[in-house]
Amino acid sequence: MTDEPLYIELNFQGMMMDDEYLSLLEENPFRPEVAVEPKLADAAMNFIAATVNRQEEERLVRLIDEALDARDKHRFQSLSDELRIIRSQL
Repeated sequence: MTDEPLYIELNFQGMMMDDEYLSLLEENPFRPEVAVEPKLADAAMNFIAATVNRQEEERLVRLIDEALDARDKHRFQSLSDELRIIRSQL
């Protein structure tokens, strides 16, 4: 046994969205730096943004259907406005 710090990195789905996890997170000084070509990084970011927009669009469409079923005109209008904004970003 040594008295040196031991760094263990855990990766799990949604970890970067958990405030409690983020409050405990420390930088791992032994993690190797990975160089990514700017063109590849841009492509990855575009892909992620498009995926998030598509998921948000699907969520809004589902909620709009629910608002229609409930005959909730105000909610339908509000969700439709959000959907127009999302679709304008695609």
